[in-house]
Amino acid sequence: MKPRVLVACEYSGRVRDEFAARGWDAWSCDFEPSDTVGQHYRGDVRDLLNQHWDMLIAFPPCTYLCGSGMHWTTRGLRDPKLTEEALEFVHLLMNSTPPV
Repeated sequence: MKPRVLVACEYSGRVRDEFAARGWDAWSCDFEPSDTVGQHYRGDVRDLLNQHWDMLIAFPPCTYLCGSGMHWTTRGLRDPKLTEEALEFVHLLMNSTPPV
């Protein structure tokens, strides 16, 4: 059986395709369609986290997390709840252990 990898928050397919080229059962997942043909789930990664994966790689959006954009929140120009939700999503990904 091939090892399985889920590449979350990736629509380019580049990371997925590199793993697939090396014999992995590789899937990407994003709300956007994939830029390349391949195994891609269009939707919420949370729908897939309980499946068997040997590895999870994630590229969560940094819009509400990066230091360069935090000034909007700290200056009261953006709802801090957006940053809290983004952090909760990152924690979900970090704490999601692939079932064995």
